[in-house]
Amino acid sequence: MKASTTKEPMPADLSCEAGMSAETVIACATPPGESALAIVRFTGPMSVALVQSIFELGALPTPRMAHLGYYKSLLGDPIDQAVFIYYEAGRSFTGEAMLEVHAHGNPWIVHKMIEDALQRGCRLAQPGEFTRRAFLNGKMDLAQAEAVADMIHARSDQALKIAQRQLAGELGQKVAYIVDELLNISAHIEAYIDFPEEDLPAEDSAGPRAALKKVISTLEALIQSQRYNTRLREGLKTAIVGAPNAGKSSLLNALLGMERAIVSPEPGTTRDFITETLHIGPHLLQLIDTAGIRTGASAVESLGIERAFEKIKEADLILWVVDGSQSPSECLAASELRHHLVSANTLLILNKADLGYNNQWGQFCEGYSAIQTSLKSEGCAHPIVKTLQELVEARHLVPPEELFIINARHGEALILAKKHLDEANNMIYLSDPAELVAAELQLAIDAIGAIVGKIDQERMLDKLFSKFCIGK
Repeated sequence: MKASTTKEPMPADLSCEAGMSAETVIACATPPGESALAIVRFTGPMSVALVQSIFELGALPTPRMAHLGYYKSLLGDPIDQAVFIYYEAGRSFTGEAMLEVHAHGNPWIVHKMIEDALQRGCRLAQPGEFTRRAFLNGKMDLAQAEAVADMIHARSDQALKIAQRQLAGELGQKVAYIVDELLNISAHIEAYIDFPEEDLPAEDSAGPRAALKKVISTLEALIQSQRYNTRLREGLKTAIVGAPNAGKSSLLNALLGMERAIVSPEPGTTRDFITETLHIGPHLLQLIDTAGIRTGASAVESLGIERAFEKIKEADLILWVVDGSQSPSECLAASELRHHLVSANTLLILNKADLGYNNQWGQFCEGYSAIQTSLKSEGCAHPIVKTLQELVEARHLVPPEELFIINARHGEALILAKKHLDEANNMIYLSDPAELVAAELQLAIDAIGAIVGKIDQERMLDKLFSKFCIGK
């Protein structure tokens, strides 16, 4: 750490910078409670004066370097010895002047610092306000701002990698490419509207339509990726189903490595579903232990069975647990349950291998992935986890790393853009007026631009004049 300072202080009034807020806000950036450290962040024009007054400096500290000092209250009382970092406007996360104070992780110290900052004229930051200011000051596009939240909430390696790519601006780059293609098409069509008297080539619908179809195909692929969003955020919904006493709860406990569910020889012990999460390689699974499915159940147990069938419909993956030592006809509701399952996303767990194996299961569940095990044996979870990961990846239940994953807001924007592009494509085919086609293209560009939160209307003019020798 270094305590050096610059020789010339920076101007105190930075509120005139483009896009800068006139207010300075403060927030604790670390979770509440006791910890080794707590980080208190300031952003806004007052940060320049605050760093000098709080730490009693004669000049501004060297930006982006750690310094050690005493945080002094407005009355001059020391609150804590802390490490602080000053960021000048234009070279910070928010784009504004910022101050970070790394204090001891005592909630009372944090409270005293925030109380002091409010007395100095700061206000408490709203949720997400630091990232909002970064977007408004042009430090990131809207998709990148959303990726900040995705990074924080990522619960698997794959979700984290995709969030990192989107935070790096890859989705914004893809959007820019699509907009660029549409601006090329729009410039071509606008030229015939604005300069009909010029010596331009005859209008050719084949070129614009081919280019439009290519863009529409790209949008369709992005829209399809939306289905992966929930899977990455919450995990693959994995329902554990089967008859009572087949070993469903034993499987849940084995996979989790702890006694999460009650295991009992009495049928109907699990009457409602139990949910837990499990990491398998880079993937996140949401395990759902359901009630045992059988006929002749009580009214309360029947409600649990009804919910089990609902979970089967919602599930991305099914773990079907049966007593492999019995014949399928001996297993309660096996035939009925099979009609509700899809073999492609079902793993058949042939439990109780220590009691033997009935060969009839091979024919009964032909086409299913299956594994024999005894859920009472130590280490039984390892081969099941390995098979599960292979099934997840073979069935493409999770997206490849190179795929862009869009959220609901992006999806709405892309669906709207595609609607306008389909309309424009149809208009070109019917030889409708170029003005109507151009209007639909502009609506599509505006919709796509909403993903990153901006669209530069001047870029279309640049495209137009770069391709045609207008006003020669």
